[in-house]
Amino acid sequence: MGKKQELRTKAVIEEEDNLELINKKISKLKDEFSRHTYNHIGHLYSILSEIVKLKKYSIPHYTQRSLEWEKGLKITSMQIRYIFSYQYICPYTEKKVKENLINDATVCHFLSVSKLLRESRWQIKLVDKIINEDIKIGEISELTIDELKLFLLGKLKIRKDDKYLLSSTKTLRSILLRLKEREKIMETSPYSENLFNAIKNLNDFINKMEVKNG
Repeated sequence: MGKKQELRTKAVIEEEDNLELINKKISKLKDEFSRHTYNHIGHLYSILSEIVKLKKYSIPHYTQRSLEWEKGLKITSMQIRYIFSYQYICPYTEKKVKENLINDATVCHFLSVSKLLRESRWQIKLVDKIINEDIKIGEISELTIDELKLFLLGKLKIRKDDKYLLSSTKTLRSILLRLKEREKIMETSPYSENLFNAIKNLNDFINKMEVKNG
């Protein structure tokens, strides 16, 4: 065997050993990820970021989205977006998280919902609102961008009745999403008539409200 061939063989062996070591690290990180809940997003973010970094050694084009298809890592695209929202937490919010005034899971929820809140000035305003007032993130996430800006500037007050309406909006959106996922079942289900009657009643109600507000 020539000297060049020996060097090439040695390099291949070293690369294989290195890859095996990387895969072992990734396996340990996956185990660690599965043992944690979504109460501390910052920790989950650091685990997934490290996995992406290690995977890039063998797959240069590996991205955050690639985690969705990673074997042994049960995670959806929505959860990936949610966890990686942590990178947009500003220093002020991070300080409040460390002071236990707000948790990072709460912050990441609204960061994944609205890109506006990735801007420090808006994020700080919302964090203060959540800490100082009784505001549900689910209600805020149903506001339009313009409504959210007015709310954070103190020009829009969310009344008790509004909160019920915002919660209803979220519930209805969730129901419609689940129905869409089960579209094929509806075609053969003996209960589909009940569903269509409910949809008809909802349409009638919406039309009635449109006439009233028109």
